[in-house]
Amino acid sequence: MNERERNRMEELLLSIQQPEWDTLRGEWIKECLTEAGCDCGEELSVGYGAMLEYHKPFYRIGRGVRIGCYAYLGPSSPALGVGLILDDHVTLHPYVSLSPNQHLYSEALRNYKGGNQANRIHIGAHAVIGTRACVVPGVKIGRQAIVHAGAVVTKDVPDYAIVQGAPAKLVGYRIEY
Repeated sequence: MNERERNRMEELLLSIQQPEWDTLRGEWIKECLTEAGCDCGEELSVGYGAMLEYHKPFYRIGRGVRIGCYAYLGPSSPALGVGLILDDHVTLHPYVSLSPNQHLYSEALRNYKGGNQANRIHIGAHAVIGTRACVVPGVKIGRQAIVHAGAVVTKDVPDYAIVQGAPAKLVGYRIEY
């Protein structure tokens, strides 16, 4: 590849990573989700490569939500209803994994025994979920909470809490309340 082609490739890659593209992508995804019956707020921003594995029942996405590049939002079970709730101004950094549905495994044999288990995931307003963090089914993350990069959240996180690690542990609070 010559220098001219390389420069053109870099320009193209930079252009698709700009926030205006994320906003346009978010508007298109919002239209698709709304048409399918999902409750979806304004100003949705979705990074390139993000996967919203949308099956009925629906997601509930608040206003001003930002979904990072290559984030994964999984489906839930029909018996559960709304399986994933993202309140207003939630930020999901790249490679975040949120799946309200998980396969069941046998403890003795360590293999898939068929079936699924689904529990709602609820992310509170203004919460921030760091890069490559994973939130397991049945977890509620409180308002303005921060989940550090790479954390595996297996229990509820209180409002304003800061958690990190695998499994995630409380390390402090954003503000005194």
